[in-house]
Amino acid sequence: MEQTKAHIGGEIEPFWRHFNTQTWEPEWRSLVDVLEREHLSVDWRIALERLRVGVGDASDGVRVTTAQELLGYLEDMRRCEQSEALSVIFVDMLERSEWDVIGALIGIALDDATSQQQMQLYTRALRGVLLFAASLRPKIIGATMGKFLSRLLDAQTSSEVKVEILELLLVVLADNQECQRDFMRRNGVTTVCALYTNSRGTDEELFDRARAFIGVYVEGVLPSGASAALSDALLGDAIETLEDAIGVDEKNVIVEAWRGKLAV
Repeated sequence: MEQTKAHIGGEIEPFWRHFNTQTWEPEWRSLVDVLEREHLSVDWRIALERLRVGVGDASDGVRVTTAQELLGYLEDMRRCEQSEALSVIFVDMLERSEWDVIGALIGIALDDATSQQQMQLYTRALRGVLLFAASLRPKIIGATMGKFLSRLLDAQTSSEVKVEILELLLVVLADNQECQRDFMRRNGVTTVCALYTNSRGTDEELFDRARAFIGVYVEGVLPSGASAALSDALLGDAIETLEDAIGVDEKNVIVEAWRGKLAV
């Protein structure tokens, strides 16, 4: 029997939204809050169950469809009028779930036996989930970070997958100095610089994406950390690494260009 599909945000408008519930008695407003949360939760429960079943299937077609479906759900949530409430519920469900959703997405994204299309889609889906679930970004720290970085220089990995990895890493590194420190410890800047250099003249999109990563990381991500002292230390290490890897002049060109863009 085919599983019921989810409709993030609800397919039917609940009756209480047609009333000004702010004028109701406190106990009735509390009841509406419970009903609203349940209404918004039910479709994410369906969606996550469909995801669990889909990633457990060995079929390439099923896994591809499952990832595409998850990306669609995330986009629906982003566009929904109740986006903020939905995202809070979604993250809470991920944090409380006995099933490790992030681990499952990582498992397929980094599985050498999966197709390049699966790697691309599951890396993109992982980024989409972590855009909302900032508290789960540290799950990338450690060996997982190292594997994603090694993929950037792997000749067997497609440019499309590498682009998705760069986008994922920017999400993981944003606003999380623990992740930034792990990225630096694992020679992340050196790796991205090697990708930048290797793709020059051979893959313009990858070259541009690596260049953009360098600019955003140095000008946007590192200076905005919660600890100013740690931000300064990480930024100093990153600048020194950049100058060693691509030269002072080229580093200055990239940094100045992105300083102007981020200031707008």
